Amino acid sequence: MKRNIILFSLSFFLSIFSFAADKKSNEKFEKPVAKFMPALQTCRESATSQTFLVSGKVVVYYEVNDKAEIQRIKINDDQTTLKDLNLQMCVLGVIKKIKFPKAPKGTIVSISYPIIFK
Repeated sequence: MKRNIILFSLSFFLSIFSFAADKKSNEKFEKPVAKFMPALQTCRESATSQTFLVSGKVVVYYEVNDKAEIQRIKINDDQTTLKDLNLQMCVLGVIKKIKFPKAPKGTIVSISYPIIFK
């Protein structure tokens, strides 16, 4: 019985440690997006001229490979509240221009980043 408890405790600790390590390593793939907020705001302003008062959330899912390239990028429709396609395409265009750090060799880092417009 003690052995099962120890194994459970160890696996629980490792899963928590892994989650914390992943969260910390993902931060360096999220930070570059924050620097482009003025460009993202421009997307909102151009959408505002076409529709009335654009506010809500666009969630972008992207993957960065070990060559610092965006391997895949898309809008997460389930979590996105702003359905304006012009706004979404503009946001994707901005994210594609960002220089991200390299993922660890042989890996791909997956990020889901919410952009909130108020």
